[in-house]
Amino acid sequence: MVPLHPRNVRVTPDIPDPFVGSSEMVARMRAFDWTRTSVGAVAAWPQSLRSALSICTGSALPIAIYWGPDLVLFYNDAWSPIPGTKHPWALGRPAADVWPEIWAHIAPRFDQVMRTGESTYLEDALLPMHRHGYTEECYFNYTFTGIRGEGGRVDGVFNAVIETTYRVVSERRTRLLQRLGEETGRVRLIPDACRAAADVLAADGADAPFCLVYMVDGGATEASLAASAGLPVGHALAAAPQGGPKARVADDDGRLGGTGAEDGPAPFFDDRELAGLDALQQRAHEAAGERLDHEASVRGCGWIGTPLSLSSTAWE
Repeated sequence: MVPLHPRNVRVTPDIPDPFVGSSEMVARMRAFDWTRTSVGAVAAWPQSLRSALSICTGSALPIAIYWGPDLVLFYNDAWSPIPGTKHPWALGRPAADVWPEIWAHIAPRFDQVMRTGESTYLEDALLPMHRHGYTEECYFNYTFTGIRGEGGRVDGVFNAVIETTYRVVSERRTRLLQRLGEETGRVRLIPDACRAAADVLAADGADAPFCLVYMVDGGATEASLAASAGLPVGHALAAAPQGGPKARVADDDGRLGGTGAEDGPAPFFDDRELAGLDALQQRAHEAAGERLDHEASVRGCGWIGTPLSLSSTAWE
């Protein structure tokens, strides 16, 4: 719990405490030195800000208040997970400082509300946030609503938000698996199924930045690359189509093995190849951060090796 410093909030019968309750964020806001921000001393706050804060802190829904020309940030406990590791640093800071990575997306909406008073509401809106040390795709239902001051002008913005990232990403990945089953089920030959699987994954991009599809020989001792997608032309891991790179299939523990080691299976990718994959992942993250706009998708978030079982009886 944040220690309280009453000296930051002068309470008199004429100036009641605007921070009601005992939650973490109420304690943080009460302890915060607001004279260091453009909103100034608590004693001078208008009734419109006090009323908005009472709704914010008393709500179980994620709510934030952006106040004044700098859009200084206030928020409640339910909203605190949204900025990730920026919490509690974000409290009392201008919106542009808190959200530089998405400012191009949200600044026009703030401007619309502050200038015209017209509220805005979006569903499953993509905001590529940098809140846990990397850029991630985040989806939200959120609204910006103007808060009018005593003079009738809009002095702040009321932000109610529900994060929908898990649902949006899960639904997208479910559709991908459905398409994968449909497309591989249309063909009769295993090599065609491998290429169909690679084509489906290549078209997705958001969840499978690259893929390598291998065919296992009849003795289940070697696998040859049958199809690939998402890797640069000539990349060492996808240097040749069918009949190209081969690997020992697995050891007794089911671990994929390396290329023909006489002393038994070795790791499927050696250190040099793993370094190449790490570099590819980093480039995908950087490219995603550069390309993202409000309707785009992040196109690379690491790599996963998943065995794809294509039984020969399905194409007999």
